[in-house]
Formats: sequence, structure tokens, C-alpha cells
Amino acid sequence: MEPGTRIGEHTHHGSEEIYFLVEGTGEMTVDGELVRMKEGDAVLTRNNSTHSFVVTSTYPAKLYVVEAGV
Repeated sequence: MEPGTRIGEHTHHGSEEIYFLVEGTGEMTVDGELVRMKEGDAVLTRNNSTHSFVVTSTYPAKLYVVEAGV
């Protein structure tokens, strides 16, 4: 993902996601709480949570996302 790329705020119903940042830095907002992420960090978004992500590094980021139904 290029610098400044955003995953807009959205909500999943009936699933949870794990966002794992492989390269770069980013900011994840989950239910209004900001989490600053660096390489190797992971954030869980629970069922019915509202979340978004933005790449904050000056170089491309690699983000691995796993989604599972609940």
C-alpha cells in the first residue's frame, strides 16, 4: 500500500479481522481508539466494531488481513 493509502471507516457484521503490519507504519482506529502500528504489530477488530487504517510511512506498507466469521 502506497504512503497515505486509506482503508475507510467501516463495520463488519458477523466477522472479525486481524490486521498484521508486515512493513511500514500506520494508524488503525478501532471504535474511536487510535493505535499507532509499526512493523510486526497486529490489531484485532471484533465483530461489529468500526475501524479504519491509514499508511503513515514514507514508503509502501505491507498489510496482511485475516477475516473469520463468528
